Amino acid sequence: MSPDFRTPDENRRVHQAAFFERLHGEAPASVLDVGCGSGRLLELCAAAAVPAVGVERNEAKLVGPRGSGRAVLVASAHALPWPTGAFDWACMRHVAHHLAEPEAAVRELARVCRTGVVIAEPWRDPALPEQRTGRHIDEWMKRQDRRAGHVHETDIPPATLAEWLAACGAWDLSITCRLDRRLVPLDAVAREAEERLERLPPDDEDRRAWVQLVEDIASTNAGCNGTAIVVARRRG
Repeated sequence: MSPDFRTPDENRRVHQAAFFERLHGEAPASVLDVGCGSGRLLELCAAAAVPAVGVERNEAKLVGPRGSGRAVLVASAHALPWPTGAFDWACMRHVAHHLAEPEAAVRELARVCRTGVVIAEPWRDPALPEQRTGRHIDEWMKRQDRRAGHVHETDIPPATLAEWLAACGAWDLSITCRLDRRLVPLDAVAREAEERLERLPPDDEDRRAWVQLVEDIASTNAGCNGTAIVVARRRG
């Protein structure tokens, strides 16, 4: 049987849909999406008639959602501009590892929600060779992003997110990890690396590291990342 491939964009949309399904299963009366990006979750909420507001620190990313009439604004995840309990549910998908103070952002999510929080972070199964290769590629990409001055840290384990939430009050917590073992095409990996490689000096050690990673992909393939979803519902 030939390998089953999925591009990073395809993988992202699959995880976005799974995240929304989990959130929608809680029957939210209103939603705050922190780090809303292109506004995909807001679109899914609108299609399901769920009132939703998006927050993004990068105003340039909000052109699309604003053009679609979505309720979005520029704000910091570390200091959300709403009173306590302003939303029924607050969520954040694959955003925490992009934040300088992710624990502070989790506290803010807990503060502005009345009923619950849903947080997801990328997740990989280290027992699988293609997943280990995918993790090494991810680490290489993030290292280049940090060299360029961006905040792009190691994915935060779901147990850590649960601990941070537990420190914010009494919750019923659940963790779901999803992985379907699809592979990332080599050309898609190469496209993501291209701009990062251009920034590296000719004799940089990370250029040699990239050559080794390409060899690893040829040997084991690179697995798509999965997602870990943490759901916290207030007790009482």
